[in-house]
Amino acid sequence: MKINLHTHSNTSDGSLSVEKLMDTLKKYHYDLVALTDHDTDVGNEIAKKNCKINFIEGIEITSYIPMNLKLYDSSFGLHMVGLGIDSGKMNTEMEKIKDKKQNAFLKILLKKGVFKG
Repeated sequence: MKINLHTHSNTSDGSLSVEKLMDTLKKYHYDLVALTDHDTDVGNEIAKKNCKINFIEGIEITSYIPMNLKLYDSSFGLHMVGLGIDSGKMNTEMEKIKDKKQNAFLKILLKKGVFKG
């Protein structure tokens, strides 16, 4: 079974449209794929409609570890892949809380049940 659970379209930093990405993955005989664009899930609805292989809704969330945690000398970015998300709910919650701190953002998403499970 051929699987890719970390792909990006041109809705974030990928080079292919969602439709072209799904067609390319099918062409290369993938059995299961997820779209995990950075900080957006707008491509998931397009992918679900156009994907001719098994598809999981996803996102890659950017967060920052602040300096005051004293883990490292400076803040650094952390990318977390979320799979099996509820895209409609994710978009709504991201818009509501986009100006809040990143750590609070993640806690709220988990509390709101954005991740299926």
